[in-house]
Amino acid sequence: MHALLAILITTATLDGGASDAGTGSPATPPLRLAELQQSIVASGVDGWLLTDAGGQDELALHILGLSDQRDRSRRWWYLVPVKGAPKKLVHASEPDTLDSLPGESRRYTSWRERDRELARLLTGLRKVAMNYSPRAELADLSRVDAGTVELVHALGPTVVSAGDIAARYDSVLTPAQLEGQRKAAMVLGEIIEAALANAAEHARAGQPLTERDLADRIGAQIAARGMVSDHAPRVWAGTHTADPQANAPEGASAPLSTGSLVLIQAWAKLSGEDAAYADLTRMGYLGAEVPFAQARTFAAVVKAREAALALLRMRSARGSDVTGAEMDDVVRASLRADGLEAAFIHRTGHSLGREVRAGGANLDDYETRDTRKLLVGSCFTIAPDASLPGKYGCRSGIDVCILPPAPGEKMPNIAIPGPTPQSELPALMK
Repeated sequence: MHALLAILITTATLDGGASDAGTGSPATPPLRLAELQQSIVASGVDGWLLTDAGGQDELALHILGLSDQRDRSRRWWYLVPVKGAPKKLVHASEPDTLDSLPGESRRYTSWRERDRELARLLTGLRKVAMNYSPRAELADLSRVDAGTVELVHALGPTVVSAGDIAARYDSVLTPAQLEGQRKAAMVLGEIIEAALANAAEHARAGQPLTERDLADRIGAQIAARGMVSDHAPRVWAGTHTADPQANAPEGASAPLSTGSLVLIQAWAKLSGEDAAYADLTRMGYLGAEVPFAQARTFAAVVKAREAALALLRMRSARGSDVTGAEMDDVVRASLRADGLEAAFIHRTGHSLGREVRAGGANLDDYETRDTRKLLVGSCFTIAPDASLPGKYGCRSGIDVCILPPAPGEKMPNIAIPGPTPQSELPALMK
């Protein structure tokens, strides 16, 4: 901790005023048709049929690079075949809805004409993927309603989930993106460590910052270091650490006083529409010695985190796949052994990419059952926690990337971008 301070942002810069800089929503990247069709080929289907009305399918809008469409009430259809040009079907009253996308466009007016044109669109296709999930297991993917799936199936093709296509297209990163993600994680880690040190300095001086003060300063530093984010950092102290998924309430920001446990989560990426996100959670105790109970809980969280890493490394060394559900299971088994399974009530981690929650496999066999594979070239978080409402919570959140094999090697490499993961809960005021 102390050795790192020499290279971090100074206390003077962290003592700057509140800022919303760095938390604007980055632009939606455009459709990458060639990459998308490669993902469709790998999935073994004849095409991906995307559809939306009123901006309800955020995944479809993200994949196609479309902006907010809540003012478009008529359903459109966009077929990306395994090869060849895409095809569009739009309502005659909103004919320009898909003008930004490649492909031939046809129009419909009535529901009868819609069915005829949609049948024409699907001619010759035996199996199409759509944004639906069997049994609604993957909430992020389960966007198309049952009636729409029934309509498409009635016109001939078998409908399957687009989960694997979305994972390949949206979570497998290029070498440049992987390098950018590594840099973002390192800078973000430096900012968080500097913020923890700054909180300790203020507490030591008897002038404690509040949760919101520190969150604002972290946001300002994210912008100053050339990064962007779609959300403000999260800073929690004391009993608030037991609810780290919440957003800071206005007028109820707790002080970061001596004796407080502090949790910081922030995500950001380098500027540029093609950049990939980093997402880290680190903690510290504002005192000279960490209380035994908190130290023990944090140690159990670290052990669970390391159990997931061990599974990933073992499978990678063997050349075997691992699913998001399997990673979640091993974390829960570890917490169960320490009597803390009931204190962990959300998934272990999520996919990272151009969006902080990308379309790849999530580490989840709790909220949902994600049996998709963790792919070479993808990044994701491992962030177990143990939250004891009314008392405190502990979390350790790291980024992990499965890098392609190095020259001359056969097996992927497991990388942990950013600072060294915390192995124990640090006392910040020794």
